[in-house]
Amino acid sequence: MVAPRNLFKSNIVYLHLLIVITAVFIVDANCLSNDFVYDDKIQVIENNFITDFKYIPDLFSHNVALSNKGELNYYRPIMNIVYMINYHVFGGLKAWGFHFVNVLFHVGVTILVYLITTNFLRDDKSKPSGSLISVPLVASLIFAVHPINSEAIAWIACIPELTFTLFSLLSLNFHIKSCQNFDKSHLFSVAFFLIAIFCKETAVTLLPLLILYDYVFRSVELNIRRIFLRYLPFAVIVGLYLILRINALGGMAPVNRHPELNTFEVIINIIPLFCQYLEKLLLPINLNAYYVLHPVHSIIEFRFLFSLTMIGVFIVLAYLLFKKNKTAFLGLMIITIPLLPVLYIRGLGENTFADRYLYLPSIGFGIIFGQLFSIERLNRINLKRPLTIIFVSILTVYSIGTIRRNKVWHDELSLWGDTKQKSPDGSTALDNYGVALTEKGDLDAAIQTLKEAIRLAPNSSSPHDNLGIALGEKGDLEAAISEHSVAIHLSSKRELRPHMNLASALAKKRDFDGAIREYLAALQISPNDNISHYNLGRAYVNKGDLDAAIQEFQIALRIKPIDIQVHNNLGLVHAEKGNLAAAIQEYEVALRISPNDAMTHNNLGVALIRKGDLNTAITEFQNVIRVKPNDINAHCNLGVVHAKKGDFDAAIREFQNALRINPNDTFANNNLNLSLSQKQR
Repeated sequence: MVAPRNLFKSNIVYLHLLIVITAVFIVDANCLSNDFVYDDKIQVIENNFITDFKYIPDLFSHNVALSNKGELNYYRPIMNIVYMINYHVFGGLKAWGFHFVNVLFHVGVTILVYLITTNFLRDDKSKPSGSLISVPLVASLIFAVHPINSEAIAWIACIPELTFTLFSLLSLNFHIKSCQNFDKSHLFSVAFFLIAIFCKETAVTLLPLLILYDYVFRSVELNIRRIFLRYLPFAVIVGLYLILRINALGGMAPVNRHPELNTFEVIINIIPLFCQYLEKLLLPINLNAYYVLHPVHSIIEFRFLFSLTMIGVFIVLAYLLFKKNKTAFLGLMIITIPLLPVLYIRGLGENTFADRYLYLPSIGFGIIFGQLFSIERLNRINLKRPLTIIFVSILTVYSIGTIRRNKVWHDELSLWGDTKQKSPDGSTALDNYGVALTEKGDLDAAIQTLKEAIRLAPNSSSPHDNLGIALGEKGDLEAAISEHSVAIHLSSKRELRPHMNLASALAKKRDFDGAIREYLAALQISPNDNISHYNLGRAYVNKGDLDAAIQEFQIALRIKPIDIQVHNNLGLVHAEKGNLAAAIQEYEVALRISPNDAMTHNNLGVALIRKGDLNTAITEFQNVIRVKPNDINAHCNLGVVHAKKGDFDAAIREFQNALRINPNDTFANNNLNLSLSQKQR
């Protein structure tokens, strides 16, 4: 009878895991339709380094944006490697593919939560329930659908959170399995820790968790020599990471995002910040993409004293759990220890509190919640029914909350519209909402919103810069140039974007010398920015310096070889210089990258006309029409080729097709009349 019972247990585990995976896809499926938002633009869309695996060595010597040292506090090489893989697997910047990978990582983490909770219970001399509702199932389901995790899953830029958690749990899982130092499981644990720490710096907190696990469950087995050997590889990895991080950033955390707080204020704000995390974990409502920091300035403020009291209660609870329930105690430590790095306000971004920082800690919350079902094993069977009802109710409420929160992350307009309502005194939320309105074309509302952002933060460069963009879109170039200039004055000397935007405004004003000057200033900040090289090339074209333009386009292509826009512009410059062979070569390279790009087919067709290869030109214009049937330029160009070949019936047909698209097109009308006249002759 032993084998059937083991088979039943095995089947229950598989059933539980199927339930967990299904739950993740039910609540997070709507993420797949979401767009790139927020930092996705910098980390993914404008990140040239994810387009080619040759840049992998550079990932370990630069910050997350692979820019110059001293600009960011974030060193996460694995993030860009994951983006590289996504880029190549899904054939470019496909938002759904990047979101799908986030969901898959969450599935993996949720499965590991189930397995690790099972291991905790085993080592705690407890047995998981054989019923459908078991402690590991409860813990993993609560984690899977908790609304606090929506940000980490629905936002592509949160891949470091997901990856470091996954590899940290893998490391912990193999650490639990290892029986002695340097056995197979121990080596796997070390290897996964190595990956985790290069995913995100918070993974360094895994080391104290491993030590704590051994102390709680293996205190009898370990002696000083074994402890030293057991943790030495992890300590070496931490040292290696710190060396590479300092080299890449120019310091541990060189940028102080909150200089307005003195050292004493930084220290005392740790307590209310920690309590705020506990509050959101217990009651995940009014979730926000950008919480405005309202620091305490004195230890006699009510919020500080109340938070200090809550910390006292938390410490007492930890002591009681350590004595009574080792698994729940470890759950509490999984909440606490990973939060320690994000309590250092100066090392964080402007958004000091963030939902995503609770992704790993919410695992501890799930484990503690699941422990409620261990009461059943204490012969209190009468509590099983009400606990199950409570669990199902919370699961339902959490799932609905997550689905709704995922929708907020759908696009920039919905995200920042929600954020500004919840943070009306936050300049950053208004700034980003103004950008979203500009992209939508609602320029008056955008300008009004950005002016309000400037009122809240007059010394911030970003709202001035974005106001300049909105004013430029509206046609007020003088005001736009003024705002961009203010943004440059207020920004640090290492900010690329204001120079780029000022150059764009100057180019619109046809001040090409001024535009060139600003693009060159941008390239002094970031010499490997392909967009700056491309725009500088465009400015040289407008100025008439075609040789300089060719040089800049070629540099842009060395940085990002698969940019079809640069290939097309380089082809146009070659064609303008009369070098048709070089122009055609650029168009052909662009078509190998994107075979259905209508613009490239059209440009190639025009070059082939000039070369005299009319038959191949006809094929290219037909390719344009195949991709874009209502492309009036392609119909007109095809008509011109037919007319050159003397096939006036075909030419007339194409010009008539063009006029059906736009009856007022002068070129099509004139050439139709000319073709009719030639046919009569």
